[in-house]
Amino acid sequence: MNKNEKQVLDHKVVELIFKSMCLENINIIDAAKISLIFSYARNAEDIKNLIHIFSHDYPFLAKITDAQAEEIQENQEKIIEDFIRQSIKSDPTLGSKIAQEVSKNKNISISELAEKFPEFKSFIKK
Repeated sequence: MNKNEKQVLDHKVVELIFKSMCLENINIIDAAKISLIFSYARNAEDIKNLIHIFSHDYPFLAKITDAQAEEIQENQEKIIEDFIRQSIKSDPTLGSKIAQEVSKNKNISISELAEKFPEFKSFIKK
C-alpha cells in the first residue's frame, strides 16, 4: 500500500465524519473519538482494518470500502472490455469466447479469466 492511498483514505474518512456530524448522525464526541483513533493509522491497510472494525457501530464508514470495491470492479470491467475489443480485431473467435464467458458469469474475476485464457493473461501482464 502506498502513501498516496493512505492520504486518499484519510481524506475520505475525515470527509465522512464531518458530513455525518453535520447531518447529526454522530455527535461531536463520537466524531472526535473516531478521528483520534484513525489518526494512529500508519498506512492504508490500518485504515481499512479500522473501517472494518468500526463500520458496525458507524455504518457511514462502510461507504468508503463500498466505493473502493465498486471502483475496482469498474477497472476490471474496463480491462476485460479493452481485451475483447482488441482480440475481436485480431482473433474474432477468441474475442467471442471471452465475451460469452463474461456474459455467462458476470462476476468472473480477472484471475479466473486469465486461467481460462492464456492470451488474456499475457494481455494483463503488459
